Amino acid sequence: TTHEPLPGVRVGELGPKMGQGGYNGNDNGFLRLDHVRVPREHLLMGVVTVARDGAVSVNKEREKEVYLTMMRIRMWLPGYAGESIAKAATIATRYAAVRRQFPGSDASDEEMKLLDIPIHYNRLLSAIAAGMMLRIAGHTAVGVLRDATARKIPLGEAHAIASGT
Repeated sequence: TTHEPLPGVRVGELGPKMGQGGYNGNDNGFLRLDHVRVPREHLLMGVVTVARDGAVSVNKEREKEVYLTMMRIRMWLPGYAGESIAKAATIATRYAAVRRQFPGSDASDEEMKLLDIPIHYNRLLSAIAAGMMLRIAGHTAVGVLRDATARKIPLGEAHAIASGT
């Protein structure tokens, strides 16, 4: 056995996941079937069902669960983005605090720290603010999702927050 895919079968891996923690311990992959017939009894039809005539229907009992999974990912993204921006801004700020460049107004002056140059300072401060804002927004959004899952707020309200409307 070669373990190579059969004709008409394409498999692949999607690469590392966004975020941290145990998420990268689970692989994300894909399977594409082109002109391949899979017997119905071999299908995993927990959420979506394929009828004998080929009609596709969503299991109404699991529809909300699938939707909440999509919303959960939407709600996590701002927090992960904020975390990445905060890490980059921390590295840049530490570097700017020790890196010297450009002589002062007097030729005998020593070079200025990057953090003392107004444009660098403003750019770093903007990045720090963006990272903090996204982390707070992400934390708030996850709380909204938790409330929607516990039925404390309507799902429509959680959807509006998740979609940015």
